[in-house]
Amino acid sequence: MIKGTVKELFIKPLQGNPPVKYNSFTLIRNTGIENDCFAQGGNRQISIVLSKALEEMRHLSSERPCLIRFTYNMEIDADAMDLAAGARLKIGNAVIEITQIGKKCHNLCESVDEGCPLIRGCIFARVITGGTVSAGDEVEIC
Repeated sequence: MIKGTVKELFIKPLQGNPPVKYNSFTLIRNTGIENDCFAQGGNRQISIVLSKALEEMRHLSSERPCLIRFTYNMEIDADAMDLAAGARLKIGNAVIEITQIGKKCHNLCESVDEGCPLIRGCIFARVITGGTVSAGDEVEIC
């Protein structure tokens, strides 16, 4: 069973602008994160990155297109190796469902799917039950 902690939260109010760090945000059922420019429903309502993947990314070239372009809404400190699409996570008083694990490399990246931390450390999800998520909240499979 996964158990983890939310470390950081970000909202991207306008596309093309950098994300803004928040202590908490509101998840809206079948939509995404309130006030996030990508809150439009679909299967990628929330982007999550694992702390371990972020640490690995810090050791890579900052010139990689995927590292320049990739933004995320939530950093979670957890071992998520057992997670699969369809798993549901309770975070704060919200529930999300994993829709995708991993992100394809940008076609200009020199690693192109070899050893990129985003392949295994990036998670996309949709909101099943809306609610508030805060930094420090526990994350668990429900």
